[in-house]
Amino acid sequence: MDEAQIMTLPPALPEEWARRGVGLRPEDDGDGPFLLDLFAAARGSEFAALGWPAPVLRQFLAGQQQLQVLHYAAAYPGAFRGIVTGPEGPVGRLYLSARPGDIRIVDIALAAQWQGRGLGKALLRAVQAMAAAAGATASLSVMAGNPAHDLYRRLGFVTMAENGPALEMRWTG
Repeated sequence: MDEAQIMTLPPALPEEWARRGVGLRPEDDGDGPFLLDLFAAARGSEFAALGWPAPVLRQFLAGQQQLQVLHYAAAYPGAFRGIVTGPEGPVGRLYLSARPGDIRIVDIALAAQWQGRGLGKALLRAVQAMAAAAGATASLSVMAGNPAHDLYRRLGFVTMAENGPALEMRWTG
């Protein structure tokens, strides 16, 4: 599988998720408000202790999210930026980048009401299946202490290096 193929074809989710109305599509310009809400939900608690008024905190988080967007664009040009959809709209995101012999999971995030239901596991298994079909590995970075670290280990990802507070993990199939 070459870089062009991975960027145009999102991984196939198991049929059981499709029956539940869950899918994966490319991100588009209309996804901005959802992506900001997803970012704010994931990162807002880190800054809530500062005691800023809600509008100030929201503006700060919007700036942080824009910096993340710029970083991903610079570090992973051409990456597949996918939106996980549920029966009533967007529920998460999955960003993937092809490297020679590796599929990098740049980012995976689900809205709180979709966490703990097996969807993250299904997305990761879909990426693993895509990597296996291409004879590639799958890699990701996770902050030490993030609860997702346990899921990654259960799915066969192994810590390859520590990069400050982040763990670099790889699945080899």
